Amino acid sequence: MNIERAEISDFSKELKQVWGTALDTLEMFISISIDSGAKFNARYSETKAADDNQVFQALRQLHARACQVALEIHLLLSNGYADGAHARWRTLHEITVIASFLYKHGNHTAEKYLAHADIDTYKAIVEHQKHCSLLGWEPFSEKEFDNVKTQRDKLLTKFGDEFDYEYGWPQDALNNRRPNFTNIEQNADLEHYRPLYKMASSNVHASSKGIAFRLGLLPDSEVLLCGPSLHGLCEPGQNTVHSLLNFDALFLLIDDDLDNLILIDAAKELANDVRIAFDEADMYLATNGYQTNKNL
Repeated sequence: MNIERAEISDFSKELKQVWGTALDTLEMFISISIDSGAKFNARYSETKAADDNQVFQALRQLHARACQVALEIHLLLSNGYADGAHARWRTLHEITVIASFLYKHGNHTAEKYLAHADIDTYKAIVEHQKHCSLLGWEPFSEKEFDNVKTQRDKLLTKFGDEFDYEYGWPQDALNNRRPNFTNIEQNADLEHYRPLYKMASSNVHASSKGIAFRLGLLPDSEVLLCGPSLHGLCEPGQNTVHSLLNFDALFLLIDDDLDNLILIDAAKELANDVRIAFDEADMYLATNGYQTNKNL
């Protein structure tokens, strides 16, 4: 155990030597995103416009989640888990796509998006009731189930039976009875991230591609990576700052006053610093004797 701790300590020092500046700059960017988002949320929430602005109500919650996911990515990168960070970036991208779509299509679509949580709750409870005995869980009472079903039925009456679909909420905006995430991504003008998203998906699903391709390994490596690595941090680090910057701009532009525009310009400059720092670390790794896999 002491030997393992010593190896981990040595690895952490080596990772900090290579990626420290990039990770510190990314952490600064995330901290500023959290701070600017929290201040804007507090200020705008006090206005009369906030109560009826369903886009704001959705984006304020999505932005908080985006910042949390970005912190999770930073934690994984700081410990050498590029593939795990890549998987979490996939979630961050999805959050940013949904936010962009809601911003584009306005309050009616945002209202449906928020209401759709009750549809998902009903479906989750149906699955719970079906499998709870084998899992050793208590079933929901008949009254609890009926309350959830009643709320779901009200929504279907209001929005139509097709609101029950997995993506029932963006149907009007897309003029598509059975839309999927790809349709939303295209409409939100973020389709150019699709190759990165598909690559990140291999770190989420149990596909053969997921075991054949690991960011933490050099090409043609025969190592079976089961721990941290010095390699592969550049892509998830840069992807994270791209997605979070896109979301920051959307959120702050709900109220495009001068202060918010200045914040967005400053965020763009810092995001560029993050990208450069990760590129420099990646180049350092490639040119300073790290041509073999450095992993535990």
